Amino acid sequence: PPATFAAVGPGTAFVYPPLTAFLAAPFTALPLTVAEALVTALTVLALLAVPLLLGVRDWRCWVTPLLWVSTYSAIQLGNVTVLLAVGLAVVWRFRNRTPVVSVAVGALIALKLFAWPLLVWLLATRRYRAALGGALSGALLIFGPWAVIGFAGLTGYPHLMHTLSQVERGDSYTVAALLSAFLPWTAGEAVTVAVGIALIGASFWNGIRNERISFAIAVATMLLLSPIVYMNYFVLLLVVLGLCKPRFGWVWLIPVLLW
Repeated sequence: PPATFAAVGPGTAFVYPPLTAFLAAPFTALPLTVAEALVTALTVLALLAVPLLLGVRDWRCWVTPLLWVSTYSAIQLGNVTVLLAVGLAVVWRFRNRTPVVSVAVGALIALKLFAWPLLVWLLATRRYRAALGGALSGALLIFGPWAVIGFAGLTGYPHLMHTLSQVERGDSYTVAALLSAFLPWTAGEAVTVAVGIALIGASFWNGIRNERISFAIAVATMLLLSPIVYMNYFVLLLVVLGLCKPRFGWVWLIPVLLW
C-alpha cells in the first residue's frame, strides 16, 4: 500500500515482507469459513508443536498457554507470530545442524525482520557458518519473493514501516509506549535502544557460558527492539518458558495475568 497514514491507519493494508503473502495466498482459494477453520486448527496444532520440539513432556505446560490472552489473540487473528514460535523452537532443537538452523533463522527474519538478534546468538555461540547461512537465506527469502512481484514497494518499504510504527505506537506494548506518559517519545526510544544494547551484550556474554539463557535473552531482545509489539507477540514467551522451565510451575501462570 502507499506509505500514508490513511492507507495503513484502518489496519487492513498488507505490510509484511512478501514471503508472508505467498504463505497466505493458498487460503484465499478456499471458502472463507473453511479457510478460517483450517487456519485456526493449524494455529492450535502449531502451538502444541512448540513444547514438543523443545522436549517439554509435562502436559500441563501444553495446556496452560491456551489460557493466555496472547495465545487467544494469536488464534483469533491467525497471526504469523505462531509460526515464529515454531521456528524458534526448530532453531533451538536443531541448533547443531547448520543447514537446518540456517534456513530456519533466515525464514524467521524474512517473516518478521525483528528476528535478527538470532544472528547475534549464533555468533555468540560460535556457530559462525550457521550465522552466515542464516543471513544469506534471510536475504534470499526476503528478496526472492519480492523479485516475483517485480520488487514492487521495495524502495518505499522502510518508509512504510516508519509510517506503520507512527500509527500503531500508541497501542503497542513497547518500552517507549510504557514511558510515553512520563517522557517524550524520542526519550523512550532512546531508553529502548540502551536496554536493547545491554540485552544484546548479555546474550553475547552468556552465549559462551550458557547457550540456553543466551537464546532466551535473544528472544526477549526481539520483542524489546521491535518498534511494534502486539499482544499476540507474547506467544513467544512459550519458547522461553519451555527452555527455562520445562516442568509446570507457578511461572507458567504469570502470562494469564495479561488478561
